[in-house]
Amino acid sequence: MVASPPRLRIPSRFFSKSSRMQQKPLPRIQVLAHSSPSSSIPDKGSQKRFTAKGMSPPLSPEQTPDSKCPFCQELLTLSLPGEAIVRLSCDHSAHKKCLELMFDAKDITQLPKCGICNQFTRCCDDNAHSDMIDDLISKNKRGATSSESSNSSYPCSTPQTPKGTAWLPTPPTTPKKFTVLAPQVHLISEFDEVKIKDDSSCNLRYIINVKPPRVYKSHEECSTDKDLKLKVSQHILEKLNLDFDVGNLVMFDKLEVSANGNEWEEVIAYLFESHLLFYDGDSLAGAIAMEEDMHNVNFDKVLTLNLTKETLPELSIKHDNPLVTTKWEWVLNKVIHNSLNFSDINLFKFSSTCWVDYKDQFSLDPDLIEFSATVIENETIATRFQEKAVPKPQELDLNLIVAVPLVNETNLTDEEYKARVQDALFMILRTLRKGDKLGLIFVGINNNRQAANNGTFVGCIESGWDGWKELIDEIQIVANSFTEGIEEFRMCFKKCLDIYPHIPITYTNINKLFIINANTYLMQEEIDNNVENCENLKNAIDNLNENLSITIIRIDSGYNSAVNTIHNLISQGFSVGPHLVRYSSFEEFIQLGEDSIRNLIQQICIPKLSINLKLMNLDVTFDQVEINSVLINVTEWRPELHIIVKDLIPDSERNIMFKVHLDLPKDKIEQQHQVIPVFEYNYRWLEEESEKKVMNIKVTQPVSQELTPPPLDSLFEVDSEENSTKIFLDIPLLPPLSPSRDHKFAKRETEMQIIKSLRLASETSAEQAKELLNKLISLVYGFTRGVQCQEEHDVFQHSSIKGSSTNIALNPEISLPTKIEAMKKQAFQNDQAYFEFLINKIKEVIESFNGSLDLAHTRCLDLAINLM
Repeated sequence: MVASPPRLRIPSRFFSKSSRMQQKPLPRIQVLAHSSPSSSIPDKGSQKRFTAKGMSPPLSPEQTPDSKCPFCQELLTLSLPGEAIVRLSCDHSAHKKCLELMFDAKDITQLPKCGICNQFTRCCDDNAHSDMIDDLISKNKRGATSSESSNSSYPCSTPQTPKGTAWLPTPPTTPKKFTVLAPQVHLISEFDEVKIKDDSSCNLRYIINVKPPRVYKSHEECSTDKDLKLKVSQHILEKLNLDFDVGNLVMFDKLEVSANGNEWEEVIAYLFESHLLFYDGDSLAGAIAMEEDMHNVNFDKVLTLNLTKETLPELSIKHDNPLVTTKWEWVLNKVIHNSLNFSDINLFKFSSTCWVDYKDQFSLDPDLIEFSATVIENETIATRFQEKAVPKPQELDLNLIVAVPLVNETNLTDEEYKARVQDALFMILRTLRKGDKLGLIFVGINNNRQAANNGTFVGCIESGWDGWKELIDEIQIVANSFTEGIEEFRMCFKKCLDIYPHIPITYTNINKLFIINANTYLMQEEIDNNVENCENLKNAIDNLNENLSITIIRIDSGYNSAVNTIHNLISQGFSVGPHLVRYSSFEEFIQLGEDSIRNLIQQICIPKLSINLKLMNLDVTFDQVEINSVLINVTEWRPELHIIVKDLIPDSERNIMFKVHLDLPKDKIEQQHQVIPVFEYNYRWLEEESEKKVMNIKVTQPVSQELTPPPLDSLFEVDSEENSTKIFLDIPLLPPLSPSRDHKFAKRETEMQIIKSLRLASETSAEQAKELLNKLISLVYGFTRGVQCQEEHDVFQHSSIKGSSTNIALNPEISLPTKIEAMKKQAFQNDQAYFEFLINKIKEVIESFNGSLDLAHTRCLDLAINLM
């Protein structure tokens, strides 16, 4: 008969005398009841509201049901929970947050004007006004400044990040010595050294290679490792000789434990599925039942286990090496929340401190013994060990804002369009996790749900809110008040700026804006001809781009000028990230969109990475930068260049090319070989910042003139005549790689040429496009031949993509963006698989030119956009 398991057995020697006399019960956790947030759609007349009942704040005697905030123009009755309303000196009322945003940070004494009566105004309560001014001054001192809007069409054109709310989780502090938690940013020079021409000038090309932190690198556990874990677990169970069931062994380590934080005991801690056991030598020193006794875990220098018993409110454990306590915090939280996956516990996590003791009993990998010795001695842990031993950070919560037009300019009836929109929103809602939040922007209606050149929004709310179904079910399609697609997009951005203060933006969030666009207007505005409209729209997009990542979801059989214009505006500036994806129908989006959200959005580990390049030499200038896979001239001299990489996911890679011009006077070339500093760079992500690094170049004086391979652009020559285009391709006899040239340049040039050729093919006749794309395939094979020569093996020994790559490439239930991202991951180990996949996709595009020309052009753009 199995004995009952022990409950919270901790001997008295773990306590000091004072702690045994003064033990206090664990404070009860205060649970705050939050009412459900409301939407911005009012209850008027017999109309139903989009909100649950009883959610509007009470009106003051001076307010009416139609009273609006003079700054944001939203009804005061629809304020979000906890949002304060203040009385103004001009006898109107406003949201306190809106009033704060209207003050000029540079001149805090300048009062804002009321949007209703146009009078200078402030809080009529002197104490409230003084407190607000003091708070704004304090924010300014901390550097949280705001800028005045330059666009009257967007009253909140500079979004303000709201204060963090009390119920948002604070991520654990991670020691900075874990280098595997930092993104990998490398600047790669095209050549190790350059030869200065007679005019003492040359162009230098670089690639910024960006990869996610190494901690996300996949390490699959082999059968040998599983067998070793099983043998060690059996050995430990036999050694402990327990008379009660504890489940499987999760991990074990040598730790120090204390009940008062002053006196510490050295123990071996064994974490099983149901119990945490502490052993002093061969004696059981204490036992904690995980389900009954463990409340939660927090980490601040030492790891504190908050328990449920008044006799022992908390227990602290520590180790000199922070890796050990970080790992234990991660695993204990997983066990408490029943989210532990045993496949995540490899041998390096199974134990960090005990492998040295088992080296004579088991056949161990020397790396395990070396790792364990390094941890025990508290020495710097090698990166290859950190990759396996450091826990992955918790997934980032998603703040998703979805803008959807409630006007119909598609081939569907209004009822069909309404049903598709509702199904799409329910699909998005299903994909959201517990910590994710959703905000909806309805475009084409006003606050009364009437047709208008306007929009309204529902604030960023938890995905589990029980009012979502009622809100989505009550959507109604209205008559269209827009005349063209640009107006529809403009309203999406305007309302997103309005909702921005309600988004709980922190460094622990993925902040995303989806714009669902299915409408096609007969008249498309050429916004480039209207400089003022273009600047206003660009300002709004730039302001949102600071902390949001914008993606247009085009649902149609093709693109249109409005979509292309907005996509170009979003992509302008030195920002890299996915901005446009197309689905042929709502049905395809509903079927494949869930996969894209889970794999490409919710897996984001670095939402925003800012890279700063600063010139160190007056003889160097930034010449060109890659934007949208095209090298664009830098029109004005600048000492620094800022490049933003967004939405970095595990096992991905981004390469951005740029070029600098070196104009070195001859009198500065003092010797045959000279090292010249070109620029320094560093990068920021989440709340971390890297150290600065210097990029040098070795300059030599040429002895003789050397031949250089022609640029890829010269391989495609277009001879334009009145009704024909001739395209010639000259494949170089030598491979495009050389020992002195990094192969990433040839790879990136090939990708850029694929994108350029696909764009060109999308604007030509069927025959011209097929000729161009067939020659493009020859160029891609030319690149792979270069890889073959460099790697000294036949990369085309297989005629098809093998293994999981085949499954991904051929699976019709996986979207094109997901397929391409998956194949890019394959390129880490094998460029052949990635480029063979692209060759197959190009062949599919060529085949499509035998049918509808419009569809073939769309297929070209689909592939080009997803490769950007």
